[in-house]
Amino acid sequence: MKESKVLEFVIKEEEKEGRKAIDVSKSRKGYDIESYDKKGNLRCIEVKRRNYPKEKFVFLTFKEFMNFVRNKNMWLYIVYKTKKGKLDIIKLDREKVLEGTKNKVILTFDVSLSKKIVGKDISKEK
Repeated sequence: MKESKVLEFVIKEEEKEGRKAIDVSKSRKGYDIESYDKKGNLRCIEVKRRNYPKEKFVFLTFKEFMNFVRNKNMWLYIVYKTKKGKLDIIKLDREKVLEGTKNKVILTFDVSLSKKIVGKDISKEK
């Protein structure tokens, strides 16, 4: 899956839901798509593509993760091919991405396709 095709797919899916979506991946905002509903509410979308079920985790860079910490409008969309070869999306809002990281010092973190965050908790290490 090419990144451009994945972004096009997400934009089309957002438009099917009545949202106006714009590719901002080249603008260095720290996410890939801005999507607005009819009331003007913003959704900042970080898009990750996976070869599911072979790849069961999505890796976020420190900068990407900090976007979720700082920006209440962040969403993570994981795009993958179904067994029939069609593209599908797992949509995770900011709270779901950050779930399990509160009150912990996380150096590495992954988001599993089972919608759980897995991180190395270093707050208990010496």
